[in-house]
Amino acid sequence: MNEQAETPIHPLNAISGQFKSSDTGSDRGDDRQPSDVETTAPSLSLLKLSSPALLIDQTLQVIWQNSAACKVLWHIDDAPLVSSQTQSIFDLLFKKGVFEQTDRWKEWLVFFLVQARQLTSVQEVGRQIEDLPDEQRQIVQAALNGLEKKIDTPRFTGNAYGTLQDGHGAVFDAVVTRFEANTLMVFEARHPVGVGPGVMSAREDSRRSELARSLSQAAKSEISVLSAELNDAGTLRAEMLDEEFSRLFLRVWEITAETIEAFGGVVSQSSGTGILGYFLPGDDNGNRSLGAIQCALELKRKMSELGREWKIRKGWLHDIELNMGIHTGVEYMASVPTIMGDHLLTLGETLDVAKHLSQIASGGQIWTTKTMIHRVPEGELKSLRFGIFRSDSHRQMFVARCFSRIRDLAAAESPALHLDEEMGACAVTQVFDRQGHG
Repeated sequence: MNEQAETPIHPLNAISGQFKSSDTGSDRGDDRQPSDVETTAPSLSLLKLSSPALLIDQTLQVIWQNSAACKVLWHIDDAPLVSSQTQSIFDLLFKKGVFEQTDRWKEWLVFFLVQARQLTSVQEVGRQIEDLPDEQRQIVQAALNGLEKKIDTPRFTGNAYGTLQDGHGAVFDAVVTRFEANTLMVFEARHPVGVGPGVMSAREDSRRSELARSLSQAAKSEISVLSAELNDAGTLRAEMLDEEFSRLFLRVWEITAETIEAFGGVVSQSSGTGILGYFLPGDDNGNRSLGAIQCALELKRKMSELGREWKIRKGWLHDIELNMGIHTGVEYMASVPTIMGDHLLTLGETLDVAKHLSQIASGGQIWTTKTMIHRVPEGELKSLRFGIFRSDSHRQMFVARCFSRIRDLAAAESPALHLDEEMGACAVTQVFDRQGHG
């Protein structure tokens, strides 16, 4: 008895003990008494699971996983049928070939952090990442900070994002089961993620349909336009394999589209490394001008996170940034049916100014017009930091709540921008985040 008590119990045996059979044995014709059945745990068939499955404990250690999990989730080709080797979930997430090549790696990380938060506190998760390298710890901490402060509802099912062995991204249906201090996760690849920017949310598809019906013919409408250009795209493209650059820009496109949609906007077709977002009357978030500016600030934050991730992947010093321009006005708009679905078409000064501002921006700057700022509610305007940097021969000074004509900006001197008189007279300003960081 003493020897048995000292023998460690494998986590799977502990899990199987949580199940109590209700079978009285009459269907199988055996002679067991009800009292015998109540104390007998059924035999689990986890070893026969063909889907990836793993068991994680309260200290975020993977204490068991099957061969499918090793191969599909972590790309370990020579994995044993069952692995009981204890590994930190972060060691696996940052494993070479998983971290560098998983397109939606952050969502993969967030999924596991949400599960960890069901088991333990934020402080305990923080202790588990203390020994990670600085850059890895910063990435995990940023994702952890982005989670809800309190997670009460257990998530027994959900979506997780990963990359299959053939290199294609996939959405996994995840079934999560709690067993006291342990969590069993079973993953089933639902379908590959689309390889182009045609995968949109159901909500945005619905908004497109509504706009298609309301704009079947050209009609004037008030509109705010957000134009975003990938900063230093030529350098990034030159230094990366074409396939890798395409994967990076697809991720930028997905993040931008999701963020624009979250702030009540609609994504237009992109051109090259540029993306357009339209904010139209009737948006859920109320004020269109404010929504577009808030969207740009959120995009700046998300690109900073993506940049930290890719710095580790590539071992370079490049940031991933979007140069953004925002303007508002009244323009003729129409919905144009195409083989890829209905797309909004607009011409005129509003679009031209927004695109021009994204061209003169650099290093992830956000530029907008005096017209746009005037349409932001005063209460919100007080918390928004914007202004112009003025330079003389010796120094550069920031002047808050100030504007400049485009032709007076140093960037406007480039002849490649084809600055006309009307565009040059437009008053603009640079927008910074609400915490005062540029």
